[in-house]
Amino acid sequence: MHHILVWFTHTGYGYYYHPYAVHLILNDKPSVDTVLDMAKELLIREYPNVKDDFKYKYVGYEYIPIDVNSEFYVVTKIDWYGVVPVSYRPKDVLSKYADDIGKIERWRSQWLTVDIDVVPYSDYHIQAISKTLDIVFKECSEFKFFKTLNGWHVRARLKQAKSLKEIMELRWRCFDDSRRVDLDAFYINSSLSFLTNYLFNEKYMFNDGKYVHYVEEEVDWMDLPTMKEVKLPADIDITPISTSKDGITATFFGSKIVLEGLVRKLMPDKVRKAEEVATKIVSEWRDAKEKVVNIYKTLLAHVEIGIVTVIPGYNTYNVYVKQHILPINRLIGKGGKIVKNVEKQLNAKVRIYDVNELRSEIYTLLYRVLSVL
Repeated sequence: MHHILVWFTHTGYGYYYHPYAVHLILNDKPSVDTVLDMAKELLIREYPNVKDDFKYKYVGYEYIPIDVNSEFYVVTKIDWYGVVPVSYRPKDVLSKYADDIGKIERWRSQWLTVDIDVVPYSDYHIQAISKTLDIVFKECSEFKFFKTLNGWHVRARLKQAKSLKEIMELRWRCFDDSRRVDLDAFYINSSLSFLTNYLFNEKYMFNDGKYVHYVEEEVDWMDLPTMKEVKLPADIDITPISTSKDGITATFFGSKIVLEGLVRKLMPDKVRKAEEVATKIVSEWRDAKEKVVNIYKTLLAHVEIGIVTVIPGYNTYNVYVKQHILPINRLIGKGGKIVKNVEKQLNAKVRIYDVNELRSEIYTLLYRVLSVL
């Protein structure tokens, strides 16, 4: 069957505001011109008082691999700020076609669908791809990505059917198009659940009487951009540092390392190895800092916030400090008295550097992380 949606709005209103929508449930797929004629006739039939200044916004075609006993339609009126956001006609449609509506709703309850749009000058879509993949790996048995005019569609078969409200929560976590989620919430609350959780295979976008036509195309999700976070066991207070290797960018943010690259290069098993490497190194820094700070705290104030981190070496401790909080000469003491006391307790040499000298060590950390990816 085909679910075809024609979206109308009044001249002067925004894309989604105060629109009308005509949903057609048909066995065959009519041409876009035929669909527009049908939709206009049905809109005027069900809402005779509609102004004549409405215009087409888009026509969307969705194919669903099930058979329905009857063809029917639903015309909705959406008011985002109204007491009743969605009204629909004909009023007897839910009871008259209950069997077919139930069949459509059961089919939709087996799928997680996500609409990911590219936001200019933002990595929002990269975050959305990453979060969506995390969820479909856990919740779904199979999935596919499709390229659209402005991003991607995701269709994923759930391991277990869920209510459409539960699916909507998963969609929200996947950074699904927020307007799509809001609109579906209105439809669900108006007992129109069977008209939610859909993605169009084909779309006609209208502007000034002309349209742009596109058909979604399946893509290899392994070649999509994504990002992963490697959480660190300590928060190292230093400005972000980035470096790249073999198409992957790693950025150090103090308490985490953010990895950006193609999905195939940032698969979960590889990211786990990177996290193990980073965790081992930074844990050693954290433990060394705790040991050095505990000794210094008995000798000086502001040590804990002045020392950024400590990197242990062979019989040495390299201490990195913010000098505007804790000048190096205070850690050394007059005639080296304080640092010699610390060295005696550590039974190791202590070298003290400005925090800016830490950047080279961070680059080394990032390189070691990238080397296992």
